[in-house]
Amino acid sequence: MHAMGSHTDANLAQAGFLVVDHKPMAREMVQTALVCRARNVRQTMSVDKAIEILIRPDAGIDCVIADWDMLPIGGLELLRMIRCRTLANVDPRMGFVVFTGRAEEAAVKCAVELDVNGFATAPLSLDKLARTIAAALARNWLLQDVAHYAAVPCVMPPPAPADEAMPRAFRARPSASLPFAHIQPGAGQPPANVRMCGLRDIQPGSVLARDIRDVHGALLLRTGTALERSILDKLRKAAGARADRYQVWVRT
Repeated sequence: MHAMGSHTDANLAQAGFLVVDHKPMAREMVQTALVCRARNVRQTMSVDKAIEILIRPDAGIDCVIADWDMLPIGGLELLRMIRCRTLANVDPRMGFVVFTGRAEEAAVKCAVELDVNGFATAPLSLDKLARTIAAALARNWLLQDVAHYAAVPCVMPPPAPADEAMPRAFRARPSASLPFAHIQPGAGQPPANVRMCGLRDIQPGSVLARDIRDVHGALLLRTGTALERSILDKLRKAAGARADRYQVWVRT
């Protein structure tokens, strides 16, 4: 047991981690499992904030640990962004572990297709979680073409239970520097060819798969709108410097 613990600690000691989960208890569990073993552990409650951290040149993050079951954007789409090379300063081979209490078959399959390093399902002990993360970091795998990751069918996080009001912090938050808010989650599962794509990566002729609304909730572009070049140019101009990391749901 001592040897296994030493091997685990050696794999984690030089790594920096970012924990992404809307549940404080889950974030604290990962933090506790890693804080005495890893070089650095940071945490945030949304993919939005995770992107802001990851793209910093001095972020020092070697592995992301995220839940796939978050609204409005889940961890699997963050994994896709990383593998598709859409985030500046982020290595597409960055380690990624999905840590969740909902290991649904579709989510597991999607994560595997996106070359996740590891998948940890709660509940599990802190030691087991640390060993799972260490094993994920040590896994050898081959980075595939962007087209492969872009084509993997997305898995939308399930809606919040009807009897549970979504806390304000979980909702999509408008950005002061962007004149339209994040894509609002729709009801039900999207078609298989729907994916999240950066504004600069959208090809003319793609079709909007989620409404785009302004900071006040007013509809700007409706689901089903054909994204012709003129519309894309307007969206990119409105997004300005954030066009590289503003994500839109589209289908082709």
